[in-house]
Amino acid sequence: MKHPCSIKFRVIVLTLTALFLLSCSYAKRVQHHFKDQCKNHAYARMVIEDYISRRFDSKAPVRMGIIPYSVPATFASLGSETPGLDIQLASAVQQKIMGTGAIPIVELNNRIEWPAKKDDFFAGNHGALAFARQANYDLVLVGYVPTTDNLQEMKAFTKVIEVDSGITIYYGQSILNSSSPDFQREEPWWWFGKKMPAKLDMQYMINELSHCIVQDVLSDEPAPN
Repeated sequence: MKHPCSIKFRVIVLTLTALFLLSCSYAKRVQHHFKDQCKNHAYARMVIEDYISRRFDSKAPVRMGIIPYSVPATFASLGSETPGLDIQLASAVQQKIMGTGAIPIVELNNRIEWPAKKDDFFAGNHGALAFARQANYDLVLVGYVPTTDNLQEMKAFTKVIEVDSGITIYYGQSILNSSSPDFQREEPWWWFGKKMPAKLDMQYMINELSHCIVQDVLSDEPAPN
């Protein structure tokens, strides 16, 4: 028969070990939170609220249309019932802009694709503007997500354009670098197994990137030279 003190000792050791492992996991998540970084660079930026107050009547219900981002084919939506990165990122941007109250009406449009949409972003946005005029938007937000080999990085280019004049109010790039430990591993997490990028938390990345995009779009600081 084992001595009671020996049993108590083992229980204490197991408890302390479990607490240590949990604390390590928590520390990693805290570290992950503070290491996630979004680098914004605005190529052109006017203060949107000031621009709206100058260009539109104070009582005008200014409408912004957000068109789903152009994304690599592997991340694109498979119809309206299976939204991909294009719609999810645009929707997250919409929700965050609405939350600020900076623009009276912000709508997500379901026009996912049209001929040469990806090329259009860097060639005048004529297709997006034509579509926005048909929808009677005052402003339109369009974006482009390029292909990347780094699965812990997500980059997006974004523009906000006044539809009537074609003036670009904002044009910038946002890059999110994530140090997330939330990959699927080949072994249990306590063995510090190899990370499997297929299970990267895409929703988390989208949410954080959209936050950075909106922060830069609505910034009241002048664009750097």
